[in-house]
Amino acid sequence: MGLRVIAYAPFKQGKTVLGLTMAELGDVGILDSEARLQHYTIPHPSIKPAAFPFDHPRAVRTDNEMCRLNPKLKAALAKAGCVYVVQTKDIHEAGRAIAEFTSAPALCGIVIDSGSILWDLFQDTRDDSDPRMSMLSWTPIKRYLKRFHYSLDYGEKHVLETAHVQEVIKKVGEQFVKAGERPWLEKKTPHWADLTVTLDYPDNAAWPTLVVMGEGIGGAGGLRRGARLENATFGDLVQRAGADVKAITPELPPEEVTYRNTVTLEKIGASAPIKGVDDNPTLPG
Repeated sequence: MGLRVIAYAPFKQGKTVLGLTMAELGDVGILDSEARLQHYTIPHPSIKPAAFPFDHPRAVRTDNEMCRLNPKLKAALAKAGCVYVVQTKDIHEAGRAIAEFTSAPALCGIVIDSGSILWDLFQDTRDDSDPRMSMLSWTPIKRYLKRFHYSLDYGEKHVLETAHVQEVIKKVGEQFVKAGERPWLEKKTPHWADLTVTLDYPDNAAWPTLVVMGEGIGGAGGLRRGARLENATFGDLVQRAGADVKAITPELPPEEVTYRNTVTLEKIGASAPIKGVDDNPTLPG
């Protein structure tokens, strides 16, 4: 299993470039919903376009201001492999691209830039015409998002999902006050990640410090909440986190898991009642 990271920060803080540093480790598939990658890449000089989502092979540029100010960043990007860019705000097309990227053995990782845009677009599909059904209208959106993220696990690749910042507001007395910040994503998404980091710029810094704000089950090597990595690339995150322990049983595709669970529920629903169990009011349900 690769390292799964959520990186959130305000606009123009370096999230996109952090994603590009993953290419230091090998070829990468990038879902670009913000149409930024044309400024950081050029058509790859030696790799020919293939079928979607490999129809836009790009090389990472190093002739920009960030690289001029940061020799380490320039050296990392100079070693970058090919990045296959899919620019889309179409949810179906994004899902197709992720499915192909996860099954491509040549790719070392996937970047979603940004997850916040996709989350906003998902919310636009919500049917809130009937107030009585408002909670149920979230069900298909959350189901798709869950499958979207768990399908990334199936490829056992590194994943970086960028996000904007959402303020956490709490009511204190009669006032509403800012109580913190979190990624602008569906609220359960960080539980899927191994690490949640934010980007912080110390005074006069040319490249942000990565600050670990959250960690998944088992942590990630030497990285714990509050850890700070100065002048770090995605490769530095992987090195500090260490090798992830592989699952005992290989992951099944999300569609197969859904099918098996559906069949199980249908069998239970069609079976004869069990006396003392199905009619026991003290049991859950």
